[in-house]
Amino acid sequence: MQTIVRDDGVTLVHDAYNANPDSAAAALGSMPARRRIAVLGEMADLGAHAERAHHRLGILAARAGLDVLLTVGTRTALLIAEAADTGHGDLDIIAVPDTQGAHDVLLRILRPEDLVLFKASRAARLDDLVTALRDC
Repeated sequence: MQTIVRDDGVTLVHDAYNANPDSAAAALGSMPARRRIAVLGEMADLGAHAERAHHRLGILAARAGLDVLLTVGTRTALLIAEAADTGHGDLDIIAVPDTQGAHDVLLRILRPEDLVLFKASRAARLDDLVTALRDC
């Protein structure tokens, strides 16, 4: 896990090398109180457990007290559905197909002092997104 604090106080927590339900739950549960954004991508290499894992992640994300849930990838529909069903009315859920879409959304919504968690399997390529946001 890598933590980057930008000049505007935005904190980027890069934990997008490996993702499974337990590591995602731990990361979501460790976010301190302030405006929180979770950028969640697909969890790869889960085989027959993939559907159940994304279902569980959606529930965990909804219960984490997030302000914004941004999902990246074409296979996050179950995660989104569970987060919407479980979440509070103030949770903004945004889905994008790729990291470019996530980059565009984050540039539009980021505020000074936001905390942004990036969690996914390496295949989701969120590391490129973190690098782009770090340098802007």
